[in-house]
Amino acid sequence: MNLKGLKYLVVGSGFFGATIARLIADNKKEKVLVVEKRGHLGGNCFSMIDKATGIEYHKYGTHIFHTSIKEVWAYITKYTDFNGYRHQVLAACKDKVYQMPINLETINSFYGTNLKPFEVEGFLKKEIAKENIKEPPRNLEEKALLQIGRPLYETLIKGYTAKQWAKTPGNFLFQ
Repeated sequence: MNLKGLKYLVVGSGFFGATIARLIADNKKEKVLVVEKRGHLGGNCFSMIDKATGIEYHKYGTHIFHTSIKEVWAYITKYTDFNGYRHQVLAACKDKVYQMPINLETINSFYGTNLKPFEVEGFLKKEIAKENIKEPPRNLEEKALLQIGRPLYETLIKGYTAKQWAKTPGNFLFQ
């Protein structure tokens, strides 16, 4: 390999490596050598087609690319296609599935209601009032109770927090 005149070496062809190499080549009109240990471009954000099923999957685990910056989207879509994936977080509890973060659909499904958006605040205020917390919240549990009330907190927040962080929400103290 002739490296004469080479000024730039980029290690890795993930999003950053591929982008910086392309910008150097296009804007500076310089040669760039990209070194990649894998047999493909894209770093960990690499998908392939399963030969048996024809289904696309992510070799290194799911990656989601999102941006609200139009210039970034215009730039990256010059070099690749994206599928129409829409991310949705769901929580399963007692044989029911709820949308997360908590939203109008979560509340209506959980309580078996058909609240309209303008009715939610009043509904939750009634749930929150049952807690009778008068002081500012001292910990994550009190903060959650003051935002969504006990039933949603007990079902969707308390157990998850304890499992994820090995601490109950009451042990996450505010200063």
